[in-house]
Amino acid sequence: MGIAYLLDPNTNPSGFIDNDEADSIAEACKFASRTGMLDRLGITHEQLNCWLHAFAFEKRGWTEADKRRNAGVFPRHWWETRQNAGEKYMALSQLADLVFSIPTSSASSERAWSIFDYIHTKKRNRLSIIKVEMLAYVYVNSPKSADVTQDLALLQTYPEVDEHDVEVSNHEEVLVL
Repeated sequence: MGIAYLLDPNTNPSGFIDNDEADSIAEACKFASRTGMLDRLGITHEQLNCWLHAFAFEKRGWTEADKRRNAGVFPRHWWETRQNAGEKYMALSQLADLVFSIPTSSASSERAWSIFDYIHTKKRNRLSIIKVEMLAYVYVNSPKSADVTQDLALLQTYPEVDEHDVEVSNHEEVLVL
């Protein structure tokens, strides 16, 4: 939580209490190490630590005009625009992308585990990881392609309807894409 607060351009680092900022920076470095980001980017723990402290210091120095310019911007979008602004921002952008892509609830994780549990049964426990991931991908994406139908009567009745307009039925409501 503290890592996201630190990396969010809409927050003020002065909002940290006691050692929360230092703890958040230490946790961010551990997180980057655990995810393999440091090795992937070829940077050291010390470099990332220095860049995080420098970013917090830089945020404290933002003028009111800077704060207004960043107000309401989604953190992932803000960091994407700074990826090419030097090695520091590229590394922090990668970290922000990892942090802000974590779902805020466990529902998506529970759904994924449920799908994997459905695929990896006692009878199919010798499947390789790659095959299980492939089957999970097919399982998740097959309803999307199965529900797409084209209404030919609609196309003949209303010629102004583009033939690329497709009705998608999810058994509750009909969406026109």
